[in-house]
Amino acid sequence: MRMSFNKSEGDSELLVAEWYNFTIIEAYEKNKDGAELITRTGTAYHKLVCQEHESKTALYHILFLDPLKPVKVMHFLNATGFSYESGEEVDISANMWIGKRFQGKVEVEEGRNKIRFVKQIPLSGPDPSIPEGFSEEDPPDAEPTRDPELDEEVPF
Repeated sequence: MRMSFNKSEGDSELLVAEWYNFTIIEAYEKNKDGAELITRTGTAYHKLVCQEHESKTALYHILFLDPLKPVKVMHFLNATGFSYESGEEVDISANMWIGKRFQGKVEVEEGRNKIRFVKQIPLSGPDPSIPEGFSEEDPPDAEPTRDPELDEEVPF
């Protein structure tokens, strides 16, 4: 039997490889039969549906919950705004991810998009690390900018 497969109208196009802002719209820790999501090697995982903000493209992201290799989970916790202290135990459930936002580096692999790296979405507005009265263009040792309309002497 010969079969042909074409994308339907609702299928989304691939995203270009770069950083995108995502919101997690669905998260699963169990399959449709109610069994926990576990790899063949016994590692639990969460399946996350991440929607890109501008194009509304949805990508699956798998988060492996391997207690012996927690680095990727730690990065994902930080990227989605969760804070924890060093050595603190964190209860992780699929529901905790829903609605969380992060920035993800998308790559194209085997004709599919994959989120490879994650980080927090940068804050919008003024950079909190720049002191008031300075601008991003000011050199580090510059004096604060003064309003030329105010020609006041400061008595010191």
